[in-house]
Amino acid sequence: MTLWTIQPKEVWEKGFVDGVFRCDSDHPQIGIDRYEQFLDAYEWIAEEMTKRIGPAPKGVKCPIWAYHTWDGKHKKPDLRQRQTAPGTECVCLTIEIPDEQVLLSDFDLWHLVLGKHYISELPLETDEDYDKEDAWLESLDTATRDRITRDSWSNIFDVVPGKSHANSDGDYIQAVFWELRKEQVKKVQFFKSK
Repeated sequence: MTLWTIQPKEVWEKGFVDGVFRCDSDHPQIGIDRYEQFLDAYEWIAEEMTKRIGPAPKGVKCPIWAYHTWDGKHKKPDLRQRQTAPGTECVCLTIEIPDEQVLLSDFDLWHLVLGKHYISELPLETDEDYDKEDAWLESLDTATRDRITRDSWSNIFDVVPGKSHANSDGDYIQAVFWELRKEQVKKVQFFKSK
């Protein structure tokens, strides 16, 4: 499938060791090294990747992130919108990764995983719907609430076009995969983050 990954310029210039880029401690992807408070979420997505697409190559702990759908269409993200810290020299790589090596998820719902929030299976349309869900969650003991919340995170993988969940209309779909081979790069576009 065609995807678009945004990386520091150095990834394209020096990140491909023996023709392969992996997100490891020597070549961290944008942002991962700055968000230690989100390590639980990154570990969870890595566990899900292992279950759904297979284990990481030896030494790889973090996936590479890319975009699949932007603003409801399968297209490159708008590079005029802030992707990284302003002034960062970046590269947008148009890539082709075999479908079976990619795990797709809802970009907006991923932020609920980062915040350790419950993700409802159905859209919540009114304040009353949200209040009922909150009351139900609060009625649970802590261990049950934590387990149900963590189990609900799998809703981010429901990326059927047109299906909505609470807090998402499905217009932004992200992709994760373990490694990128240089021959999978089809186009390179340098830019400076706004």
